[in-house]
Amino acid sequence: MKRRNRLTAVLTAGVMSVLCAVPVPAQADEEVVIDGITYYVRSNYASVEKCDPSVTNAVIQSTVNGIPVTFIGYEAFKNYTSLTTVTIPDNVETIYNHAFYGCTSLTAITIPEGCVINHDAFLRCFALQTVTSSGDHPYYFKDHAIYRDNCLYNYVGSADITEYTVPADTAYLGRYAFDNPGALTDLTILNPDCYIPDSDMYCCIAGNVTIHGYDDSTAYRYAMVNGNKFVSLGKSMTTPSTPTGSTGYAPADLDGNGAINAADAASILLYAAYVGAGGTDDIMTFLAGR
Repeated sequence: MKRRNRLTAVLTAGVMSVLCAVPVPAQADEEVVIDGITYYVRSNYASVEKCDPSVTNAVIQSTVNGIPVTFIGYEAFKNYTSLTTVTIPDNVETIYNHAFYGCTSLTAITIPEGCVINHDAFLRCFALQTVTSSGDHPYYFKDHAIYRDNCLYNYVGSADITEYTVPADTAYLGRYAFDNPGALTDLTILNPDCYIPDSDMYCCIAGNVTIHGYDDSTAYRYAMVNGNKFVSLGKSMTTPSTPTGSTGYAPADLDGNGAINAADAASILLYAAYVGAGGTDDIMTFLAGR
């Protein structure tokens, strides 16, 4: 189990929850409902904040009263089990925490170019099969999970899958990647150097999940710190191959151009300064938000 100063953790969590953990929109100048979707409209932007649970095909407006809709808010569609499709306009920039959590009938979604999704935006979307995205580093869907480059952002879960293997070319896990993984009981992580976020303020892998990994791997260290049962795959004898193309890059190749260069080093230094100032996002989230 973790051996940390719990009082410090609680105080830190309280401060961070106020400052950055959950987006708190500015007071809406106007609340507008269109086709069952509620928008908060402000002077220069609008947001999606909630929806009538009876809506099955949600079409998000690009503008409301002439104001652009730029984000989908915290828990906007949470647990709307009748929702099957969502149309998101190109000017949406961010999809926030738990925006589509528990939308168990949602089968496909298109992410606009440049839009950032929070790591837990699609947790427990058990029916999701297709994620369409564009741009230099698009999101994509593979084996019940949403990826961006070679970071597994969201394991969307399944009502009946009990065992899951994270591929060897996965270099990062999102902060809440396996926090609420449905029926999952056993998780195998094949990359011994896969970055697994660890903090008192969030949970990357649920405590009841047995982790399978190599000796002295990041998976082993995560299990020892957090109290997960660990099953050894033995000693790793090979270094995971470096993926190429749109589906991934080496852990230090942060811009995904196939080479580790000065730009990657600069990104790492920026991230180090961010962490030194108290930042808690993992490196991929930090860079995606810049």
